[in-house]
Amino acid sequence: MKYTAATLALVAGATAHTVMSEIYIDGKGQGSGTCVREPINPVGAVDPVIDLGSSDMACGKDGTKGVARTCGMNGGQEITFEYRQWPDDPSKQSLAWGHMGPCAVYLKKVGDATTDEATGDGWFKLWDEGYDESSGKWCTQKMIENNGRLSVTIPDSLAGGDYLVRPELLALHNIAVKNQPEYYIGCAQVHLDSSGSSGPDSTVSIPGYTSMSDSANQYNAFDKPLKPFTNVGPDVYKSTSNNQYFSKTSAKQSTGLKPDDCILTNANWCGKEIPDYSDEEGCWKADKDCWAQLDECYDSAPSTGSKNCKIWEQKCKDNQGMCKSGGSGPANKGQSLEPEADSISTPAALNGGMDYGSSGSSSNSGSDSNSDSKSSAAPSSTAASKASSSPDSYKQKGKAPASYDQSSNEQSNDNEAAPQQTSAAEYKPARSSAKAQATTMVTKAKDNQGNGDVVYETVYQTVNAYTTVYDNAVVTETAAPAHYRRHLARHLHN
Repeated sequence: MKYTAATLALVAGATAHTVMSEIYIDGKGQGSGTCVREPINPVGAVDPVIDLGSSDMACGKDGTKGVARTCGMNGGQEITFEYRQWPDDPSKQSLAWGHMGPCAVYLKKVGDATTDEATGDGWFKLWDEGYDESSGKWCTQKMIENNGRLSVTIPDSLAGGDYLVRPELLALHNIAVKNQPEYYIGCAQVHLDSSGSSGPDSTVSIPGYTSMSDSANQYNAFDKPLKPFTNVGPDVYKSTSNNQYFSKTSAKQSTGLKPDDCILTNANWCGKEIPDYSDEEGCWKADKDCWAQLDECYDSAPSTGSKNCKIWEQKCKDNQGMCKSGGSGPANKGQSLEPEADSISTPAALNGGMDYGSSGSSSNSGSDSNSDSKSSAAPSSTAASKASSSPDSYKQKGKAPASYDQSSNEQSNDNEAAPQQTSAAEYKPARSSAKAQATTMVTKAKDNQGNGDVVYETVYQTVNAYTTVYDNAVVTETAAPAHYRRHLARHLHN
């Protein structure tokens, strides 16, 4: 799928990376991008965070800025996070199988989820999982098998209020080659309606909770046999009612609510009914209002796209037709245009049955990956040999993996291989996309032991005025998303 920037010279990039794109509460979809802090610019939206000291470590790219909506949920309900390679196309595979590593979910209680900047102290870990020796799979690989979804239960013992809920994936495949861990982070804004009164006995600061000196950020997932793996960050929290999170009452949600007069949403945008009219002059005023709201819908569309803006665009076209015919309106007056919410079957929560203990507890029993420490079970040589994360699944040059051949991946949901996007430092789009010629840039790197040159090839290809960036030179469709084509047409006519 293509993603483009809202400029006249549109730049598109395809990638095999991923971004958290939608949440489900007890299996009910909240809408793509709704209540989710995600990158606004589709270019590079799925790129990992690689600077461990960056503010992006808190909630991902553009994550310090809240969105208009906060989704309500009750204590004890399950929240599911859906990661996507193509943010506006959930039918595609969520992540290339070679992105192997641990997962975690963090929370931060905040005064107002729509305005809190996310960075700093206050974060605590709800759950984590690293390498599962019994299955020979990393948590990320289990997530891929589950359609890119992670599900956890928010304990009903937690104090009510606004929270940022932060899923985290850590991909280890580039550590042996580039000494570069890849973090895929997002945040959901939720309001917890709970009669609980507990919180964590301690919190951490993000960024700051991990650094390159941590063993997980130096872990070579291609070692044979695999060495014991220690998860990133703090232990899963222990609860207490004697700290800043203590609250005997759950404040009623007052911010981030969907407006009562909202008849259509796209991510966190809200469309409201256009004015009534009974004559031609009033009709064209209503028409102007409709198209102005449509521009706002397209302008605000994040990386998950503008699918519902097309519904609003049709409303504007229908209303415009009534203006030409002299009818009264507006068209579809009072009708909700909201599509039916998606529903999924959710598996048992990953942290189901976990005992979060108290400040005096010595362990967090019941965790999938924690007993008396945050370390995963040490992989044995037998498990390493059968693991699907084996280096034999990769194309190799020398002793380090070069690029992952997704076409041989039996876990893929389709036969289309997703190319990997370059990092921001490597990406240099052509100045004139209409005239740019295809060029090739080759980067060489050695693995951690200095064994061999691993060749990374980046191809800049211009097709139909869209500059496309690939690592593996895989060709995909060239059409730009509608929410940018609409802007292009509007600007050219002004």
